[in-house]
Amino acid sequence: MGAIMLNTFIMGLTYFGEEDLYSRIIEYANVFFTLLFALEAGIKIAGLGHYYWKDSWNIFDFVVVVGSCFGMIYTGVGGDAVGSSAAMIRGVRVLRLVRLIQTAPSLRQLVNTLLFTLPSLINIGGFLLLVFFIYAAVGVQLFAKVKLGDLVTPFANFQSISVAMITLIRCATGERWNDLMHELAETDNCVDDPDYDPDMCGFANFEGCTPLDGCGSPIAYLYFCSFTMLITYILLNIFIAVILEGFANEKDQANGVLLPQHYENFVATWSILDPEATGMIEWHFLPKLIQQLDEPLGYGCHDNEVSVKEVTAFIEFLDIAVYNGNRVFFNDVVRRLGKFVLDIVNEAPVPDLPSTIAVSQKWRMLMKGGKMRKPERYQVKHLHASVLLHDAVRSLIFREELHARVQKFTELTKDVLGSHHKRDAPASRRNSFGLHSYAEEEVAH
Repeated sequence: MGAIMLNTFIMGLTYFGEEDLYSRIIEYANVFFTLLFALEAGIKIAGLGHYYWKDSWNIFDFVVVVGSCFGMIYTGVGGDAVGSSAAMIRGVRVLRLVRLIQTAPSLRQLVNTLLFTLPSLINIGGFLLLVFFIYAAVGVQLFAKVKLGDLVTPFANFQSISVAMITLIRCATGERWNDLMHELAETDNCVDDPDYDPDMCGFANFEGCTPLDGCGSPIAYLYFCSFTMLITYILLNIFIAVILEGFANEKDQANGVLLPQHYENFVATWSILDPEATGMIEWHFLPKLIQQLDEPLGYGCHDNEVSVKEVTAFIEFLDIAVYNGNRVFFNDVVRRLGKFVLDIVNEAPVPDLPSTIAVSQKWRMLMKGGKMRKPERYQVKHLHASVLLHDAVRSLIFREELHARVQKFTELTKDVLGSHHKRDAPASRRNSFGLHSYAEEEVAH
């Protein structure tokens, strides 16, 4: 962003009549920035591969870079002879400012609103064009022969559909439409319904043409008042209403519970646990993931502020599928977390979030052939229960073995004390030491 702002600032330093040295410095700076942006695009293409072309912003950036490089080459080959053509091509560089939309939330909201309302605006624009055409056709029938004056000129009249459309667009902007209306309604010093003469001024504009002296019509008042009411106060306001509705919808989305930045935080946190970008992590990493995720998808803590028991209970509630290698899938985790948040907001369970997005389909296709367990059979809670059961059985076996060894040791001690053989005391202590060693070994396991 800093390079874009600096390049734009340098481009704004040019002025007409600048010295040659000053002009060359500005041009060298523009060449430097063009090569810098071209290098950036090349690195992105090399790093992202064909995924580079899946982002519309990358495509726009590439077009601007190519246009800038073409302008640089065009200027270098043609020199000063290319004139205004090269200046127009170099103007493509200014489009780099559009990239700032990515970093400015307010600008991004504005662009998203325009894109969201674009289909509705096209429909209204089509209807508006139809109304303009109807009024232009009617105006040609009514006012084609009206004499020229201060406002009815060769560039603003109703002698043809094309010029009539331009005239009506002027009126729609409020440019002296009432004065034009009065001039087209005049009936003094004119000829009522004159015959067509190809040498009349307006139809044939040359020196010595016959002045057009047709009369206007009082119907011009009804014509222009109805046009102004319909276009200026109704249809153009519908444009504004659609855009305002788009802003309202965009604001509702911005105030929503799950925003794009929440999913970006999930991706960033997941990437720490999955540096190879396999899309899978081992299930025992889930508590750490949930703890480090920002709210509302996680607890938003990084120092074990939440007990493991609470996090484990929450993970079991999510009912996340487990695959081969006791791993969980990226898309399953984020979908279940999103569903949980929406359940809380709506205070009622919502249907399962769609699982047919492109990422899910791609990974599931790559892992075909029995490499993935069926999600409906194996969940994290099942795996966690099996681990707890395994630990409980292992502890039970250890206690039984320990109890048997203690009993054996007790019986042996009684025999030793009963016989009063001092020489067996070291052996007894060795058994005791062996018991402790065995117990410590089992505890370590």
